[in-house]
Amino acid sequence: MLIPLLITLVVGIVLTVLGWRGRVIDDHPVCSHCGYDLMGMVPETVKCSECGRDIKQAGAIRRGNRTRRAGLLWTGIFLAVPAMVIGLVLISVTLSGWNWRPWAPWSVLVMELKGPDARARDLALTELTSRIGTGSDGDVQWLVDKALEMQANRATPWDPRWGKLIHEAFTAKKTRLDQWERYLNQVMAPAIEWRAVVRLGDPLPVQLRYKDARLADGIPGGKLSVYPDITLTTAGGSFTVSLGGMSSRGSWASGLLGSSIEANKLAALGVGTHDVRAEMQQKISAGGVTVVVKQAKDGTLVLTSDPTITRVGRPDLQNQMDHAFRISQVDPVSGTIMVQAEPLPVDVGFEVWLSDGTRRISAGNMAIKAHGNPTGMGLTASKFKEVKPPPWNITLEPSEAAAAATVDIEKIWDGRVQIGLEELPK
Repeated sequence: MLIPLLITLVVGIVLTVLGWRGRVIDDHPVCSHCGYDLMGMVPETVKCSECGRDIKQAGAIRRGNRTRRAGLLWTGIFLAVPAMVIGLVLISVTLSGWNWRPWAPWSVLVMELKGPDARARDLALTELTSRIGTGSDGDVQWLVDKALEMQANRATPWDPRWGKLIHEAFTAKKTRLDQWERYLNQVMAPAIEWRAVVRLGDPLPVQLRYKDARLADGIPGGKLSVYPDITLTTAGGSFTVSLGGMSSRGSWASGLLGSSIEANKLAALGVGTHDVRAEMQQKISAGGVTVVVKQAKDGTLVLTSDPTITRVGRPDLQNQMDHAFRISQVDPVSGTIMVQAEPLPVDVGFEVWLSDGTRRISAGNMAIKAHGNPTGMGLTASKFKEVKPPPWNITLEPSEAAAAATVDIEKIWDGRVQIGLEELPK
């Protein structure tokens, strides 16, 4: 905004100066100081008869009378004065922090949205979003296209306010159907993953890893639902597995959906390296609209008769691991136990056992990669109701099967952890 004003101001000043200076209309000698016409003076004259200045000095006389150019002069004033006033007002507003955008025309806000000033772009986006309901369909759809371009560019960080703008436009019935479908198509770009080396007789874990989900809170219809399937095709046959589904009422950063292809289905392939083509098909629904997103990935699968999980003996980690796990939640009705893990120095694979002193039941398997942040994992014990109320002794025992159910854990810590639980967590 200031750059066009500055250009206008400079042009106006130049025209004003040229108009005031005027053009030469003759070749008479003229006093440089007062502009008096010295035509007809005798050679012996040493002073200007008008102002008394010494006209024998260098530069005291110039050639030609000038007349001002009114057209250039008034044009320059017409350009320079408004530009100067508007510029001073904008500078004052900027320095004071006053937000003038609620009174700005739509076109000015769009100009700011395209400009280089990040703060101005942010304020313009907020104001334009608030005007979705009163904007014309064409103007709003241009904004939605801009938001969709930002959503599609995964090389730049996602600002959820663009998602909110799309939500507002959809709710106001100002988006085209193809725009909403494109929004749903671009919400997620999951990575297809499967375990590269599997021992024959073990199931094959497959999963979708969701990162950088590009949406916002306030999803029209209340939630966004995702239901993916993955088909793995090899020379020896095709295997399709449903990964279930998940729903969200707003933005989220990452997540996993996984399942496994049963071991008996892999038996026909035999030991060796097999080319695999994985094809994902997921249905994404929101606002009463469903789209089908497809994605494919080529790779290999190695089936072996050798173990694929090895244990790493690190007795020096025992004390750290004893304090790394705790039970944060127990739901006796559903049989769910939430295990919380502090940052781990090694990968772990455990089968979790629960004992009340009279009997011992398995609460399932858990496998966690080494990580630098706290994490949690929920387990469900099918025989939970058969145990007495606490105190309990919970044991985490190394389990190759737990690690083999992941796509990327190959080595696990060879140690066990004991957790005493005197009462149910509050």
